[in-house]
Parts: sequence; C-alpha cells; structure tokens
Amino acid sequence: MPRKGCAAAPAILHDAKILGPLRAPFAAQGRSYMKLVSSLFYLLSLLTNSIKESCDRVPQPTKQWSLTMTVQVTERDESKMSHEGQAAGLRIWDVHQQGQLVGMFHDEQQAQQYRMELEYLERQRPAQ
Repeated sequence: MPRKGCAAAPAILHDAKILGPLRAPFAAQGRSYMKLVSSLFYLLSLLTNSIKESCDRVPQPTKQWSLTMTVQVTERDESKMSHEGQAAGLRIWDVHQQGQLVGMFHDEQQAQQYRMELEYLERQRPAQ
C-alpha cells in the first residue's frame, strides 16, 4: 500500500529513456529505484506542506502601508562645493528621495524632470 502523498507518481518516473541510467547505481546496491524515488517525493511533499503551514502561521499585516515618497530638488550649498566649482560659477541641483541623494544636475529643469519621473514611478507602484 503506497504511503499518503505517493499514490500518484509523476509520469517522468516511468520514462526509461530519462531515468534508465539513474537506476543502475541503485540496482547494484539492491535497492528498489521506484521505492527510493517514491520516498523522496513523499519527503518533498512533507517539506512543502511544512513550509506552507509555517507561512500561514506568520501574522500578515492588517494595515495597508503606503510609502509616501518625498522627492525634493535643492540647489547645492556653496559650502558643499569645491573651490574650483565655485570659481567656475557652477550651480548644481541635488535631487533627494526620502532623504537620500539620488541625482545631481547642472540644470534645474533636468532636476525637476527627474523629480517628476520619480514621483510618477512611485504612483505607478502598487500599494503594499
């Protein structure tokens, strides 16, 4: 009588072309290949069920958390620029997302465009 979960073995177990070469080492040791494979499938199904049960026991968040992005464009402070950059009259626009620097631009329009792209992508992301 087959054990629970082993009654319906996959068709691949009966394909001699695929599994024939694998049977020889087990046959030489006097083990039944089909019995070994059935046992492995049974153990695999137990492991799969155990993992599913563990995942079901993990508490799921009941609140819909929405990450609100804060994207800001600021002109870089002269104290944070090199002396060479100041002498050349460079202006750098920084783009910060959630407090982290994500882009630097020499043109404010490009910085604003990048900010709009980030905000658009954030709106497209599904709520978590």
